[in-house]
Amino acid sequence: MAVDESFFAPRTPVGIVAVGDQGEALVLRAILENLGAVVSLHLPGTP
Repeated sequence: MAVDESFFAPRTPVGIVAVGDQGEALVLRAILENLGAVVSLHLPGTP
């Protein structure tokens, strides 16, 4: 079995800022990660 070690697929960086209810931001993050994006989730007011 041959393994392609030089395969590279660039991942799209996405930033999400959750304002108010965090439920929608978490669902959106999960969907984008499943599509192959790199997601930075920012939750204002948390350490």
